[in-house]
This record gives sequence, C-alpha cells and structure tokens, in this order.
Amino acid sequence: MFSPKATHPRVPRTFFTLSLIALCLLPAVAQAAPPSISSVALIQGVGVPVISDFSPDGGPWKTTVTITGSGFTDVFSVRFNGKAAPFFVVSDATITARVPSGAGVGPIRVEDPTGEDVSTADFQFRRIRHRVVLKMHLEGHLKAIGRVTLPHVGARARFECGVGRLVTVQRKISGVFASIGDDESEGIEGRFQVALPDRRGEYRAIIEVKRTPNRKCLPDRSIVRTHEHA
Repeated sequence: MFSPKATHPRVPRTFFTLSLIALCLLPAVAQAAPPSISSVALIQGVGVPVISDFSPDGGPWKTTVTITGSGFTDVFSVRFNGKAAPFFVVSDATITARVPSGAGVGPIRVEDPTGEDVSTADFQFRRIRHRVVLKMHLEGHLKAIGRVTLPHVGARARFECGVGRLVTVQRKISGVFASIGDDESEGIEGRFQVALPDRRGEYRAIIEVKRTPNRKCLPDRSIVRTHEHA
C-alpha cells in the first residue's frame, strides 16, 4: 500500500538569519551594559566621607584642627558640636578647620553630597581664661574709686571681661566682709565709683566669675584698703 511521505513545516529562511544576528550581538550588549553603582564606587574610590582622627583633641575658639580620614574631596560642611566651622580641604584624606565661636564640647561632623560622618570622640572645647584685676582706692568721706583691669589682653577681651561688670564694695564688720554698695564698671577702662558711709575699717571690691561663649573671666585676689577717718 502506498504511504504518503511524512512532511515537516517549512521554517522561513528569515528566522535563521535573525537568530544568527541576535546571537552575534549578545556579547556586545552584555559588554555595553553599565556597571553597577557599587562597581563605580569601587573603581573610582567614591564614597561617604570617613573621619579617622583629629588633632588637637581640644582647644579654644579659632584653634586650627586637622581632620584626617578619607573621601573628603567634595565635603561642603564641617561642624563642631553642631556649629558650622570655616575649613579647607587639603586633600581627599585631610581637612583643616578652625574652631567656631562657642562650639562647646561635642563631636566633629563632615558632610558631602553622598553622606556624612561623625567623629567617635568629642572635641574638648575650652574657653580662653583671663585674669581680672580690681584696682581700688578710698577718697574723702567716703568714696571707693577704681577700675576693672585685664593685663596684657586685646580690646575685645577687655570689653567682654571688664565692661558692665557689677563691682561690689564690702566692709569688714565684726570680722566678716559684708556688702555695703555697688556700681557697674564703665568704658573700656572699666571705671567704677561707689559712695559709702564714712566709717573706719577695712574695705575691698569684688566681682563674680564671668563666662562668655569663648572666655572665662576669673577675678584675681581682692586688695583690701583701710580707711582711718571717721
């Protein structure tokens, strides 16, 4: 008996041609695919800034601090305990910064467009200490006249520590100094004057410790003056 020959569907020649082209293009497409973000970071060294250390570990306002680490090239902000500081990027691994006014004790923070880092240790902010000397003499029946002085300092320190200070004049009564009058120091020379009852005895002028954001004004030992007239 006659059996017809089995036949198969004819595959168009175009299919084979397109398949061959696709196989040839696969390696090129794979090569052209962009690398992952992590690969770019690894190749170019891009990453958030990292603080390794800083020196010195403390100091007053305007102290220059060297911060070392990595990823500093694009840093746009340096802060001491949250206060913005002027700074200069020396290299990708080094920044120099100046301690801002009233920084207080706290960590150093650096920031760039990719993120930020905070030092593990706190910067130990210290106020500038100034010795305040009271000069006083007694005149007539009776005035205490004097000045609040700061030896060997600039005008700004004299202003912050010496101007507008409450000066209290005390007289020794029964062996104990008691307050009998006061006045605020005036002008850059810190002058004061207190009118007092005309009594014999020992007198002294005192002021309290004053703290500003950047300075600590410490009164020196008071000089005792004696009034003989009565």
